[in-house]
Amino acid sequence: MKKLIPLFIALLSFTSIKAQFVTITDTSFVTYLQSIIPAAMNGNQMDTTSILVTTTTHSINVSHRQLFNLNGVQYFKSLTYLNCKKTYLGNLPVLPNSITYIDCSYNGLTNLPTLPNSLLHLSCNNNSNLAFSTLPFLPTSLSYL
Repeated sequence: MKKLIPLFIALLSFTSIKAQFVTITDTSFVTYLQSIIPAAMNGNQMDTTSILVTTTTHSINVSHRQLFNLNGVQYFKSLTYLNCKKTYLGNLPVLPNSITYIDCSYNGLTNLPTLPNSLLHLSCNNNSNLAFSTLPFLPTSLSYL
């Protein structure tokens, strides 16, 4: 019986993890997320504790979509590839630390967030509003700009 108590406590703490939902406000981003992580979505609500969000989604490609913001992308802790080329973005939210590739070309970006140290590739050309004098600190890992 005493051996079962630690097992019971561990099981209880594991099952007590509750889903935490955030609202994704951009309807095009919601539609995209519903297509790649349907089990983590409930309408425009995304479960940030889902393994689909925290572990298994490595790539987001929303290029050429009528998309205005990517709020929620910061929860994808295993994301390495982000392609948001030719959308209608005015800014990028905080990015996951795991990201190595970003293509945010041909948008209306006015600035860029702090770039993760893991970043290897950044393509941000043809942003009509982006003043390159306002680029954030570029990580030493960057091999393509």
